[in-house]
Amino acid sequence: MSALLIANSATFAFQLITTSFPKIKTLIICSHKVLFKRSQEIADMQALCAARGIEITPIHLPQQLKELVVEIQEHAPTAGALFMPIDSEAFSAMPDIIQMAQQYGCPVVASELLAIQYGADIAFGYPLQSFAAECARQLLHILQYQKRDIRFAKAVREIHCSSSKQDILLRALSTHKADYHFKIIGCINNEESEQGQ
Repeated sequence: MSALLIANSATFAFQLITTSFPKIKTLIICSHKVLFKRSQEIADMQALCAARGIEITPIHLPQQLKELVVEIQEHAPTAGALFMPIDSEAFSAMPDIIQMAQQYGCPVVASELLAIQYGADIAFGYPLQSFAAECARQLLHILQYQKRDIRFAKAVREIHCSSSKQDILLRALSTHKADYHFKIIGCINNEESEQGQ
């Protein structure tokens, strides 16, 4: 059995959000209500925001769509961005959340690459294909050598951006020192532009 432990991306997300939207004063974090108490990533994001004077507005999931609409109507118009960390509840409500936030001009940043398909402005994470390939390598290793040992794998983080936000993303990425690969989605002829850093 392979297990995947995704690194805490709070610092990366914070830097990406604050460099993409430098005038941000309020950040909406949309996640399962339990994660606001248990997730180190959310706790770290809250601490980073507090140190920078950015107010956090939590939107707790799950909730009825009607209640979610009211919360987003109330907070999205004045928020600098909406952040969605990796979370199954947020993932299942992602299309609705993104659509509603954007109706009020609130950009959406998600730590799930698939969010870009639902209209998020910026999405980052690790491609599922790289994890699937690593799981296959781990399984072959176990079958071949009949022993289980801890093997670490390194995946390159990807950042996907809608073409309407590419200037913002390029400005933000110019400040990052970490390895990443980014794609601008929705360019001419609906092709993907790629550039490694």
